[in-house]
Amino acid sequence: MNPDRIAMIGIMEYFSAIWPACEMQARWACKVFAGKVTLPTKEDMIKDIEKNPKYIGTAAQYVVALPYLDDIAEFIGVKPNFWKLLISDPKLAYAFEYGPMFPYFYRLQGPNAWSGARDAIMNAKDNLTYGTRRYRANIKTEKMSEDY
Repeated sequence: MNPDRIAMIGIMEYFSAIWPACEMQARWACKVFAGKVTLPTKEDMIKDIEKNPKYIGTAAQYVVALPYLDDIAEFIGVKPNFWKLLISDPKLAYAFEYGPMFPYFYRLQGPNAWSGARDAIMNAKDNLTYGTRRYRANIKTEKMSEDY
């Protein structure tokens, strides 16, 4: 067994939806396994943990979503740059800065970018409420049977 080829995906107490974190961890692990990125040394990792317990939330041992995802995204080269977005696409930059956090943000640029990420972000509200919209159906109303 080679411990350099083991990744523990989603094994944490996460203070948000777990699936975006699992996806980001899996992307990171795949890049490490493929040799496209290298991990810091064990000593550097321990020093960083002791010096900056930045992922621990108010509840004991909880990982706070945004700083954690941003750090992994920056490490693998997929973290969006707000200032570039502001210049190239102000509406998207506004959604990025002031809207809810979507995992699609980490598919806007960098390796494995998704061409549909912008549309998914901009139409998220419509996608969320689509199933709750009212509709009219042409149903003839008939008196129900008393046997019913």
